[in-house]
Amino acid sequence: MSDEQPWPHLCALLLTYNRFQYAVCTLRLFLQRARYSGELSLHVADDGSPSGYTDRLLRAVAKDVPLPAQVSSTNSERGGYGKSSS
Repeated sequence: MSDEQPWPHLCALLLTYNRFQYAVCTLRLFLQRARYSGELSLHVADDGSPSGYTDRLLRAVAKDVPLPAQVSSTNSERGGYGKSSS
């Protein structure tokens, strides 16, 4: 992008269900390799994993790499990915 135009806000969306190690690896590698000059946020759309899953996930990733300033999450309680990402 041109230096004259601001970069648009980018939100990385992780869809997950009870796959802790895959989710940690995915987020860690994405955040380590992302090169983006604009505002970056992260949303974890969980589909009903056990209680505390998303908090554990974010803590595990934050040990190795800084999280974006804006982090949000939803839990669709087994309603499917469509419900989680809506």
